[in-house]
Amino acid sequence: MDAVATLEAAVKAAQYAALLLGVGACAVHWRLLRAASGDLAPGRIERLDRSAAAIGLAAAALALAAAAARAWVQAVSAFGLSGSWSAQALRTVAIESRWGGRWQWQAVAAIVNLAAWSWTRRGGTWGWPMVALSGVGCSVALALLGHASGHPLRVGLHTLHMLGAGAWVGTLVTVLLLTPDVDERRALFCVFAPLALASAALLAGAGIAMSCSYLGRVSDLWTTTYGERLLTKVGLACGVGLCGFVNWRTFRGAVPGSGPWRVVLTETALATAVVVMTGVLTETAHP
Repeated sequence: MDAVATLEAAVKAAQYAALLLGVGACAVHWRLLRAASGDLAPGRIERLDRSAAAIGLAAAALALAAAAARAWVQAVSAFGLSGSWSAQALRTVAIESRWGGRWQWQAVAAIVNLAAWSWTRRGGTWGWPMVALSGVGCSVALALLGHASGHPLRVGLHTLHMLGAGAWVGTLVTVLLLTPDVDERRALFCVFAPLALASAALLAGAGIAMSCSYLGRVSDLWTTTYGERLLTKVGLACGVGLCGFVNWRTFRGAVPGSGPWRVVLTETALATAVVVMTGVLTETAHP
């Protein structure tokens, strides 16, 4: 990968990470806090809910910044580093080009999502439904640029893949950021397993369908650069799944101890590597 492709992959990874975290914050609100309400101290649900909204707001701000950075990287690709800073270069890329027409959907979706999270953070009525809907919109808009562009089925699969990853990995990271209290984390992780399992199934199903769409032959997995990087991503994802299984066994009480926090952190690190690898994969031509 050249320098521009590497920069583009990094910006995409930031977009993915921000969106996953936003989906995770929604999942904490809609599922985990309600399911764990009996194990949390009085008043803590409201405070944790506000913290989840703050995490979602920060993620939305990162997503908007990454979308803006992506337009600049495209200008670097078209006009070089020295010419990328001019208003005309950015206008050509972001407004006048065909690429810009699709990018604008990402920018609008990110702005709407940021506004929805800001409204939710202030306790606005209907805030959480708004962030949920705008998060889906961001997922769809993100798929409009890249390998899925121009293919409605692929856009749908990418969207489902992203939402599944967010509900699994994004929720995991959100819980870690939500509270430093070990007992509160334990209470949330104890009710996380059903959501994690369903999300992982959605993630895997959409991922397999996408792989079949992009790869012409099974041998492309080891004879092409795209296939090799896809296998690397799958291997890392399997590591995340294995850590998740260990966590499920521990938090359901089958394994004694105070909680597999080192395994949780390992799962988070592997998930971060998967996000980075996804950014690299989107910059790799498929067969």
